[in-house]
Amino acid sequence: MTARIDNIGAMIRNERLRRGMTQEELGELVGVGKAQISKIESGKGLTIKTITKVLGALGLSASVSLKSEQRIDKRIIGYILAAINEFAAAHRMTTREASNYLVRFKGVDFLAEHYEAEHLLSFDDSVQDLTRVCINNGGGAEVDKSLNEHTKSKSQYLVEGITKDIVCFLMEEEGFDLSEALGIFYNSDTFAKLTDEETGLYIESSSFVYEILKSELKYGKIR
Repeated sequence: MTARIDNIGAMIRNERLRRGMTQEELGELVGVGKAQISKIESGKGLTIKTITKVLGALGLSASVSLKSEQRIDKRIIGYILAAINEFAAAHRMTTREASNYLVRFKGVDFLAEHYEAEHLLSFDDSVQDLTRVCINNGGGAEVDKSLNEHTKSKSQYLVEGITKDIVCFLMEEEGFDLSEALGIFYNSDTFAKLTDEETGLYIESSSFVYEILKSELKYGKIR
């Protein structure tokens, strides 16, 4: 199991509850009081030493992984999101399906690495390049050329803009890489509601939608 340090508190709480332990019982094993366990589970006052002791009491262990700070270029992210939508239309996929496919078969990595060249091409050419890259990496989708001509609605442009902002938020605030951020948002119920015009969510601010996503990630559902 992997978790960011600011998510460790929730993980500890979930594991304690899974084992049917009270905060007092866990505190006795660690050598601290209930109040301190409550503080730890809220993500406050966390240190490597504290985390190690609590996880040890739960029969778990921890290791530290250090990652270099990633550069977030909103131009590249915006281009990749637009390319995902074009790819989805050309392959008769939903945006969610296209994103998962392009992440799995290295299409997103290709666009990020070759952005300087690819963004100068037409989207038709980019879709062809993505198709070939994915096939070379084990994918099997072929372009349905009859669907290359399509027009985005106003709501689709708004959804694309909100998606770009939220992917950036996930990368900047949560430390996810691009593929992880795409997977989290595109596979969320929040994204499903965002793309449902009847909800009207697409006319809200990116920050408003992001708060809904954070709630879903915290509680496992939209509240």
